[in-house]
Amino acid sequence: MKRDPKIVIDEMTSAIDCLHKALDGHDFKSFTQNWTMRLAAQRAIEIISEASRHLPQEMIILEPDINWRKVRDMGNFLRHEYHHIQDEIIWDVSINRLDDLRIALTRMLSRL
Repeated sequence: MKRDPKIVIDEMTSAIDCLHKALDGHDFKSFTQNWTMRLAAQRAIEIISEASRHLPQEMIILEPDINWRKVRDMGNFLRHEYHHIQDEIIWDVSINRLDDLRIALTRMLSRL
């Protein structure tokens, strides 16, 4: 069933915003020492990844600077390769990689 893109974008931006709020004031060391925080970050990235699969292709092609394949693949990795998850990657995605996605999602929403 086709999902409303506005709802999908809202899910993704909410996950990004909540993740940033949860990590605010933390550094990598405190992140790695907090199992609950690591799991929360992984889950937020899973939600972002899964929701991205429901964005219409005609919207995605208008944001070519986002590597949508990697966004989608990250969720599969977290679900199926959980035993290979590296804290450094989750931290990097959480801190450095989501801002551009958030900006792209805002542009997508403005086009609707």
